[in-house]
Formats: sequence, structure tokens, C-alpha cells
Amino acid sequence: MADHVSTEGHGATDLKVDLSSYRTKALLVGIGGLALFGIAAGAMVATNAIPTKQIFASYSVGFMYWVAVTLGALFFLSLQYLSGGKWGILMRRPFEAATRCFPLLILFFIPVAGSFFAGKNSPYPWAEFYDHIQHETNEELKKEELESDYGRRVVEYSNPTFSLVRAIGIFVILGGIIFVLNSTARKAEENPDENAAADARARQKVWGSWGIILYALCGMVLITDWVMSYEKFFASSMFPLIFHANAMLSSFALALLVLIGLRNTALKGIYHPSEQIHLGSFMLAMALFWVYTTYSQFMLVWAGNLPEELGYPLKRASEGWKPIWYVLLGLRFFLAFGLLLFREVKSNAKAMRIISIGLMCMVGVDIFNWIEPTFDRSQMGYAPYWLLDIGAIVGLGGIWVWYFLGQLSKYPVLPVREIYLLKGHHDEQH
Repeated sequence: MADHVSTEGHGATDLKVDLSSYRTKALLVGIGGLALFGIAAGAMVATNAIPTKQIFASYSVGFMYWVAVTLGALFFLSLQYLSGGKWGILMRRPFEAATRCFPLLILFFIPVAGSFFAGKNSPYPWAEFYDHIQHETNEELKKEELESDYGRRVVEYSNPTFSLVRAIGIFVILGGIIFVLNSTARKAEENPDENAAADARARQKVWGSWGIILYALCGMVLITDWVMSYEKFFASSMFPLIFHANAMLSSFALALLVLIGLRNTALKGIYHPSEQIHLGSFMLAMALFWVYTTYSQFMLVWAGNLPEELGYPLKRASEGWKPIWYVLLGLRFFLAFGLLLFREVKSNAKAMRIISIGLMCMVGVDIFNWIEPTFDRSQMGYAPYWLLDIGAIVGLGGIWVWYFLGQLSKYPVLPVREIYLLKGHHDEQH
């Protein structure tokens, strides 16, 4: 039976890796990024080059980037437990390690939560409106504003307290499913009782299905609350799917980078070019999914022609922001699409490493494009605020990667009991 297949030659000890030197580098990069963010923010605010709300907005760019990577890993981990497959066995450890970085997101969220209550200094128009209402002394004007559609929406839903309560609920729900998935995995892989381990693997399918459902629902709420609400009247049924497309692509690219990095050490003889070709094709499909969701949003906004939906695309189609779309379409789609069509490219580890890093960078550009065009630069100034965005992504990213590598090195880089499912190991055993 499968549960009794030998794993000789690839034991748990052989599959453990020491990543301490990489962790140190990641931590130093993170400290450097946060220093850049802090110094640039202090200098720009001191010289009145940017308002305080720009600091919150730039921090949100970095925060949402690593939210996307972490939750994308949750999706793929749940999908693998539910569906099985060799691809998931290879990538399971990076996905597990990424989901266990979830506690960091709670820590990273503190400044975002603070922005909910920052009043006129908040980048969220609903937070500024709520603060304005609290200090409005003209009762007649206050009543009129509260009875407007936007006023009712803010008071009933988008007020700072309820927004924080929803955020706490999201963290509790997602943190709970991540804990269950990882603890069940440990029982499935480390329990000496084969029957108990088999039961745990059966439960993984159930929890995997719940993981996908909760990921989709919580992702829809958080992207609406934390990103879409930057625009006062923006509404889009496709925007959560665009978030999911970015989350999946960034987490998948990160996991592929881990496999490529370990191909000549712990995964030698297991991770073959044929596997990399299949994973590259999967990455191509995700690039197409992003194009599909982005075009669908444009098509729906154009066909609907509703005033409350037009502000978002019109701002990003203006002369100052239009080049970003050319970069995204050119590098994220056309170049990646053209390269990933060829088996020679997908089988080349160096090429796939460059493509993976490039696509992760393009996800960052896309998230930047979600948030920064919201603001009127003629009123906010034209200081190099983008240094803050870079500092936030790199700073939070360095801390995230430092923690991620620590989690990755805690366990064998492959589930030892299931190595027999990989073609390379199966051939060696026979």
C-alpha cells in the first residue's frame, strides 16, 4: 500500500535545509527597506512635501503586497489538499511556510488599523468623512450629509470601528483555517500510526475545501475594505478576482523560486526539468487569468457607463498614470506570455527564475496602481513619494522572507511519506 512505500535515500534529515545565511540577508534587507521608508517619510513630511495620508497609503501598498502572497499560498495549499497531484507535493512546503507567516500580517496591519482612525490624515475618504461628521456643528448640514447615500453607507458600514471589527474577524477566520491546515498536515506526516495518518490525510480534503471557500469570501471583504474603499464611489464585482489573480501568481512564483533554489541540493534527483515545464505552464495560465479579469472589469465598466464606476479607470488612464498600464501589459502579459509558450524557456532554471522575479515585481506595480492614482497629485505635491512604496514593499518583505525561510527550514522540504508519488523518486525505487 502507499502508506508503506519506502522512502529510503530521501529521509527527513536529508530533506532538511539550512537557510540561516539567507535569513540574515533577508533581515538586513528588511531593516534597510524600513529605514528607507522611515527616513523618506520623515524628510518629506518635515518639508511639507507630502501629507500624512500619503505615508499611510504607501505603507498600504507594501502591506497589501504581502497579504496577497500569504493568502495566495493559502489558496494553493487548500487546493492541493483537496485535489492532490505531484505539483502540490513539490510546492507544499513553500505554501505551508508562507501561510505560517500569517501572524506577521496581524503585526503589519497595526498601522493600517491606525489609519482607520486618523480622521483628515487618513487615506480613506470614508474615515475622513466620518471624522468630519463627528465635528460638524451645523446640525442641519450634518443631518443632510448623514441622510445622503454616502453618509448612510459610512455610518452603517464603513465607519472606523466596524471596519476594525471586520478586519479582526478576517484575521480570526483565516488564522483559524491556516492553523487547522498546518496542524492536520503535521499529523498526516509525523504520526507513527499509519491509520491515524491516513485519517488526517482524509481530513485534509475537507479542510482544503473550507480553505478555498473562506479564502474567497474573506479575500472579497478585505480587498473591498482595504483597497477599493480608497475610491469614494468605486464598485466592481471583478476587483476581488483581480486581487485573487495577483495573490495566486505572486505566491506561485515565490514557491517556484524556492524549488529552483533547492534543485541542486535537497531536491536533487527529485525536481526535474519536466516538472518545471508543467509549473511554467501553470504560471502562464495565471498570467492569462489576470488579463481576463482585468479586461472583464474594463468591459463591465465601459458597458455599464455608471458615474460611480468611471472614476477608477479614468484616473488610471490619464497621462500621468497611463504608462503603468503599458508596463503591466508589456512585461506582465505579452513578454511573459511569449516566453512561457516555449518549453526551452520553461525547462531553463535561470530563465524561470528571472521570469518569476519579474512577475512578482509586476504584481507590486499592479498593487501600486490600485492605490496611488487615487490621490490628486496637484494637491498632494509631486515629491518622490514612490520611495515610500518601495521602502514599504522591501521593508515588510525582508521581515516576511526572514520569517518565511525560518518556517521553511523547520521541516523537510518534501512530505517524506508522499515522495513516492513523484516520478523521479518512483523511477529510483524501481
